Amino acid sequence: MSATIATEDILVIETPERVPLHFALASIGNRFLACAIDHAMQAATIALMAIALTVVATNAGQALVKAARYSGRWPTDNLLRSCGEEPIAQLRHDAGAVLFDWIDISFFQHS
Repeated sequence: MSATIATEDILVIETPERVPLHFALASIGNRFLACAIDHAMQAATIALMAIALTVVATNAGQALVKAARYSGRWPTDNLLRSCGEEPIAQLRHDAGAVLFDWIDISFFQHS
């Protein structure tokens, strides 16, 4: 199988069966347009996911506040009642930091 460029706009690939396949090459304008469409689709997907996660987080937060009002304490406080207030606040902070780091590494630190 070999690939040759017949002209600057056409790529000809010859198959093992000696059948030439002719493909039109994309120009710089077509490539830019395709890239712009891809980025627009990615931005729309990220925006929709952010909206959906905000709705889910808001509903979960409201449920947590409602549960805390009925119990008189936060659910994590019930688990760590004997530790005092500072370790509970530190646990909440650490859990948020771990979640943030996981998201950062998963989505933005590709290797």
